[in-house]
Amino acid sequence: MLQQADVLAELGIPNGAGRAAGPEAAGPTAPPLPEITLVVSGDALTTWALPALAEASAWARLEVLREDEDHSIGLLRDGTAVAAVTSVAEAVPGCRSTLLGTMRYRPVASPAFVARWFPDGPTRKALAHAPVLAFDRKDDLQDRYLRARADGGTPPDPPRHHVPASNEFRRAIELGMGWGMLPDLQSSASERAGRLVGFDDAHAVDVAQHWQQWRLHSSSLDRVAGAVAAAARAALS
Repeated sequence: MLQQADVLAELGIPNGAGRAAGPEAAGPTAPPLPEITLVVSGDALTTWALPALAEASAWARLEVLREDEDHSIGLLRDGTAVAAVTSVAEAVPGCRSTLLGTMRYRPVASPAFVARWFPDGPTRKALAHAPVLAFDRKDDLQDRYLRARADGGTPPDPPRHHVPASNEFRRAIELGMGWGMLPDLQSSASERAGRLVGFDDAHAVDVAQHWQQWRLHSSSLDRVAGAVAAAARAALS
């Protein structure tokens, strides 16, 4: 259907041309916009991807699904989406994968939270008791950090809260609900304003961003890919 819509749009033929015309068919009809379903993580939408998708909305009807970076490829495998911004590098069968760049995540918290829970820094004992925030139960970033700090031992298992929306997740950290991993693109303004502080920059987590899309001939999907890649070049390391 995506390829068919591309062809009709390029020829300037309205969607459904050739069917019996009814009253609603009167007057000029614009070529159809192809429908594209893609999946993007909440952090990417919040920080860098949305302007590219707004640009692409001029030539495609977009359905944007939000899914965790590590789990988005499942929506490619089952055919729900035709493209994804994902942390998974290995191409799904039938897809091609392109590296977009890297998002750097650091553990951050409010200044009051750090003073209360980490007076001697993020020690193993402190990390076992300080509340942590996760996006949802699929979010593994905080656990990656805790595993890194365990030095091969059993990682700390602190009490945790779940806040499944990117801006609200950042705001919950600012309000002292817990510490959490935020991308620099999202935390920098709050750090400059003094609402957040990084407390262990040496253990930052770099998350690669990849664009995966179906291997099909679709000029509109390729244009979306180009817009996303340009936005990534401008924002990511």
